[in-house]
Amino acid sequence: MRIKLEHLAKGYPPDACLQLLRLVAKHEAPGTASVSIINVPHNMTGKAWPDGRVELGLGPRFTLRPVVPTVASVRRLLPTVPCRDWRDAFVWLVAHELRHLTQYAQKPCCKRCAEQDAEEQAARALDRWRARTGRPPMLA
Repeated sequence: MRIKLEHLAKGYPPDACLQLLRLVAKHEAPGTASVSIINVPHNMTGKAWPDGRVELGLGPRFTLRPVVPTVASVRRLLPTVPCRDWRDAFVWLVAHELRHLTQYAQKPCCKRCAEQDAEEQAARALDRWRARTGRPPMLA
C-alpha cells in the first residue's frame, strides 16, 4: 500500500510518522491511502473511508495512554495494549485503520468481525514494530 500524507498534527515529527506509516502499510493490501493526522484533545481516534482516506486523531504526544480494544473478545485476551510511547500507540492506530481499508474491498461479514480483525492486525503490527526496535513483544 502506498501512503500519501495529507496533513500532520502539530507536535509529531514528520519523518518518524511517515516512516511508521510506510512500515505498517507494507503489510496491507495494494492501493493508496491518503492519511491525515490531526490533533485531538483525548488519547487517539481513527476513521477510514472506502475511498482510501484515513484520518488519525492523536492527543498530546506525552499523554497517550494504553489502548483499550473495542471488541469484547479481544479485550478478554488483551484488556489494554501497553503502549510504551507515542510510537507504539501510533503503530497500533495506523494498522487498525489501514486494515479497515483492506476490509472495504473484502466485505467482512459484520462490523464486530471487522473490528476484531482490525485489532488483531494492529496487535501483529505492534509486535513487528517492537521486534524491529528490540522491545519485548506484546503477544507471546
